Amino acid sequence: MMIPTRLVTALSDNADVLDASVCVLAAEDFIAGRAIPPQDRSTAEREGWIWTAPRWGPAYTAPDG
Repeated sequence: MMIPTRLVTALSDNADVLDASVCVLAAEDFIAGRAIPPQDRSTAEREGWIWTAPRWGPAYTAPDG
């Protein structure tokens, strides 16, 4: 995904807007089954880590069920 420079500037000016934008993109990865689960799921759940798809290479596909 390419983000136009004007939007990068807007996102960098407000941490809350940036965080919300990252969450929306990560949610799409998760719903589509492309998000990579963390190695330490217990810590990830406790700390609220955001799961994302890999930047390059094959995407993770969640198992059924």
